[in-house]
Amino acid sequence: MQAVEAGKRFLAKEKERDVLPEDGELWSYLPCRPYLRARAFLAKYAWNAGGRLTAVGLAEESLAFDKGDALGLRYLLLGWYLDMGEEVMSRQLLDRHKGERSTFYLYGDALLTYWERGEDRTAKARLARALKANPLVAERLLFDPPDSLEVLAIPSYSPGSTEEADLCAYLLGPAWDRDLEALDWLMEASGIELPAEE
Repeated sequence: MQAVEAGKRFLAKEKERDVLPEDGELWSYLPCRPYLRARAFLAKYAWNAGGRLTAVGLAEESLAFDKGDALGLRYLLLGWYLDMGEEVMSRQLLDRHKGERSTFYLYGDALLTYWERGEDRTAKARLARALKANPLVAERLLFDPPDSLEVLAIPSYSPGSTEEADLCAYLLGPAWDRDLEALDWLMEASGIELPAEE
């Protein structure tokens, strides 16, 4: 919290000097990056402490400061909205980034479309697209949830990788876990079978 407050004071001074970039471009100004990182940390802290509305507000505000979303807060926010059952907010967020083809958005969109439409052709097509992007996510969501400490230590990932699957399942897992029928649908579509009992 102190880092965020210090960042606000810094921004006020930089605004007086008229050196800040346009709204939505704060990431492009290097001295602003610690402030944006501190806001992201505070949002995650608030969420984990049970302050969901505070966390969502901080994340949304941060996206307005950095429309390029260098910190990937849109993925975090999508997971939070879905976990809260906020279908309208989830759809609005997805619509704001219509060109997004990340695995995170594909699996989030598939789940949301299932909630909106059931197992219709559109939902099946969107799930198929997600499975094609990274089939490992389905396995993590169904039977192999990632360890949170290991996920937080991931420095980077590439599309289709194990690391991406771990991050995606970590962010979207709570939302998928809210709906056992959705998990059954995912298992059937993915062709993943129940693990054999030892």
